[in-house]
Amino acid sequence: MGSRKRTPSTALSAVILVGALIAMVFFMMSSRGEKKVRIEDCTAETTGVVTDVIRSGTKHPGYYYFSVVKPDNSELFGGRELRSESSQHQYHEGDIVKIFYDPDDTSAFYIEHSSPPGSSMKLALSFGAVALIFGFRLIKSVKAKGGI
Repeated sequence: MGSRKRTPSTALSAVILVGALIAMVFFMMSSRGEKKVRIEDCTAETTGVVTDVIRSGTKHPGYYYFSVVKPDNSELFGGRELRSESSQHQYHEGDIVKIFYDPDDTSAFYIEHSSPPGSSMKLALSFGAVALIFGFRLIKSVKAKGGI
């Protein structure tokens, strides 16, 4: 019984497809309940102090950092510390940072040099697009070999 041998390009397309789908699901799950912040609505500015820095990712393609910030005017944010979205910019404990926020809704904010909340969904959609491209490529490759 002869089995079809997969070419490296077909196998690679399948691996990229599966990886992109997994990444898409991961970013969609991480953005669930995430408030989408419109940068143009964040017209007010205050400062805060970085109290903690969390590193995520791997050395290649690069680490991402999440900063925990105590706003100078903590009453403005209900007395809570704020957590930045991921950024390749690394702050250090004690750094003074700018916090941009919507004066009408202080739950809408972002910290300078980090992505505004809601950007995880953009990443999920990007990985979805990659999955579609490689999915079509994989189907086309298998059809060309008479597999479908």
